[in-house]
Amino acid sequence: MMKKAAIFITCLLLNLSITSSAKAEEIVIEVTGNGGSSNNQVQVQTQTTTEVAQSNEANVTNNVDSNADTGNNDANLNTGGETAISTGDTASTTNVSNENINSNLASTTSCCNSNTSVNISGNGAGSTNLGVANSSSTHLVSQNNYASINNNITVNANTGYNKASFNGGNSTIVTGNISATTNINNKNINNSYYDGQVDIMGGNSVIIKGNGAYSFNNAVINDNSNIIVTNINIAEILNNVEQQLNTGGNETLKNLGDTAIVTGNIQSDITINNENINSNFTKIECGTCNPDKEEPPTPPVTPPVTPPTNPTVKPGDSYVQPSSGSTGPNGPAVGAMLPATGSTIPYTLIATLLLFFMFLSGLYLRFHGSNAPPPTIA
Repeated sequence: MMKKAAIFITCLLLNLSITSSAKAEEIVIEVTGNGGSSNNQVQVQTQTTTEVAQSNEANVTNNVDSNADTGNNDANLNTGGETAISTGDTASTTNVSNENINSNLASTTSCCNSNTSVNISGNGAGSTNLGVANSSSTHLVSQNNYASINNNITVNANTGYNKASFNGGNSTIVTGNISATTNINNKNINNSYYDGQVDIMGGNSVIIKGNGAYSFNNAVINDNSNIIVTNINIAEILNNVEQQLNTGGNETLKNLGDTAIVTGNIQSDITINNENINSNFTKIECGTCNPDKEEPPTPPVTPPVTPPTNPTVKPGDSYVQPSSGSTGPNGPAVGAMLPATGSTIPYTLIATLLLFFMFLSGLYLRFHGSNAPPPTIA
């Protein structure tokens, strides 16, 4: 007897260890085995929210003063010989570069909100059975950039304002050339990039079969994926460039000899480049994801019955409500028989119950049969 009890306990533990449960990312709804005229309803709701917020603020001020002077020379009151003033050339180059200011990069991925299975089967006649699964995924992305850039550049260059007066001989003034170059480059300011991927309809399946006559069966799967992207870019850029360049203002007064003034050339180059300011790039890809699941078998070639727009469900009919929200590239499948999902009765449980029945039968025959031992009288 103890040996049989040990075998029974061993089988029971083996049955418990083999029985598996649904994965965490799965939603399994089963409405099965309910009696006639019963009312059964199961509703499951899951929601996932991802929020990304990026904010940048930049204040840049560039003040540049450049001064170059070879002028303001005097050669006056010379009594003999020749008088000459020759000034050198000046060159001024100013470069200001503001690049890669306020850049945002965000990437989110939502693969398979849930693998939802609804199984409505084996319910009694006249029963009402409803299975509802709601799964939603929301991504909120906010990217804000503010940039204030002030470029103040002043260039002063002089080779003039020379004087050669009151000289007894010849007087000559030759001023140098001036070259001034100013370059301002404002590039890649307030740039936002978002790359989002949403995979929808993560392996959903609906099974409605084997229900009694005059039963009403309804399965609803709502699988929604939402991405809300908000980009705000504000850029205030002020470029102030001032160049004061001079080779003139020369004087030769009251000279007894010959007088000559030759002024130099002035070349001024100013370049201001504002490139890629306040740019937003948003990329959202939608696909179908179904990891860890085998491809469903090809259903038999039978023309599907398309339900009317406002179907009238008669007693004993089954109506599958299509998925609302986002769907795959081929749309929702109506009335397709998909492979059974969820838990099934393991064979070990059947064997354990059979063994338990045999154990009880042995006890009964042991104490109530014809060969049962006589009762002991104290």
